[in-house]
Amino acid sequence: MYSFSVEDLRLLVDNDAQPCVSLFMPAHVAGKDTHQDPIQLATLLKKACARLKAAGHPAEVIQKMLEPAWGITRNREADDWRHMDEGFAYFASPTMHRAIRLPFHVEPAVHLADRFHIRPLTCWMCQPLDFALLVISQNEIRFFEGDQYEMRHVDVADLPSDLRSALQVDEWTDTLRFHGHGPRAGETIFHGQVAGSAADLKSELTRFFQRVARPLESHLANCDKPLIFAGVDYLFPMFRDAFRSDALWEEHLSGNFDHATPQQLHEQVTPLLTERASQVRRSAVEQMSRLRGVSRASVDAKETLIAAMMDGVDVLFLTRGAKAHGIVDEENERIVLTRTEGDEDLLNYAAVRTLSSGGSVYTLEADDMPDGAQVAATFRFPIPDAIYDTDLFIKSTP
Repeated sequence: MYSFSVEDLRLLVDNDAQPCVSLFMPAHVAGKDTHQDPIQLATLLKKACARLKAAGHPAEVIQKMLEPAWGITRNREADDWRHMDEGFAYFASPTMHRAIRLPFHVEPAVHLADRFHIRPLTCWMCQPLDFALLVISQNEIRFFEGDQYEMRHVDVADLPSDLRSALQVDEWTDTLRFHGHGPRAGETIFHGQVAGSAADLKSELTRFFQRVARPLESHLANCDKPLIFAGVDYLFPMFRDAFRSDALWEEHLSGNFDHATPQQLHEQVTPLLTERASQVRRSAVEQMSRLRGVSRASVDAKETLIAAMMDGVDVLFLTRGAKAHGIVDEENERIVLTRTEGDEDLLNYAAVRTLSSGGSVYTLEADDMPDGAQVAATFRFPIPDAIYDTDLFIKSTP
């Protein structure tokens, strides 16, 4: 059983084997009610088995797809059940299966389709997925990586563990004291008995931040995540000057974090992530308003679904809880909109096609959607009006 990651989402989107079973359920993080989770999973697996049989899939295929999850239900005393998150998901096709802990609540559901059901995961994607946190205090240098739900300590090769090792000073005895406030007029920020002038000390600190910055630049070079600095305010400009990457956020945590626990640090990072996510969403919605004037955006479900089938959606906006069921015929390039609950979730189809072609997906509350639409999108290229008049999209009769 794995914690959910971006890599998991990529595996689900890229899967091309059919059929696809997607199973979701809420879970108990701790307490006596955790024993109910294996029972709930077994109930959902029975529903999945029945739906696969009704669809005519061979018994050996069904067993191969669902047996890993049945194994989880039988091992009720396993640590996995004692260390659950708020939700659980199981995905299976004839060529892959994945049991994933979800750090957010989901409603119980079983989906059977030609592609995995990822819409519940797009709520998680509305926030910046990952961040890195550098904590510099008097006695320790710490580095963490995480997301809006959790954070973990990470060892970075060649990253100094403290000021002494960074400057390679053999006899360092409380020469620098990091305070939670900046220097007053006429007061130096450096205290203690150190030979040399204030200029020498500044030079030493510059060298210190360079020795911290270089390994972090290498570590973050191949990943798309922002770096957040945590430390007293007057140290941040020194680190910013030394760090040669655009990954560093100007927003940072201010204070002395010598005794701060990872949980306390994460609680302070979360508001920064929330505000940045809001800015990104607002910018995306504003961009959509501008692009509607040049036929590169729409709040129409028909136009958005057609663009998704053409891999033309750049940013997809979905209303939380919105429904649109139908039948997708990619071979003949047709989409049939129906009112049948058992048919494919067309908004999930649009999300899968958008992500598989490198686009972004946001699930928003109804009040935050452009023009109050249930689905909206910006396009990679203008969609000719003539396409909307073809039989590519057929709306079934009520």
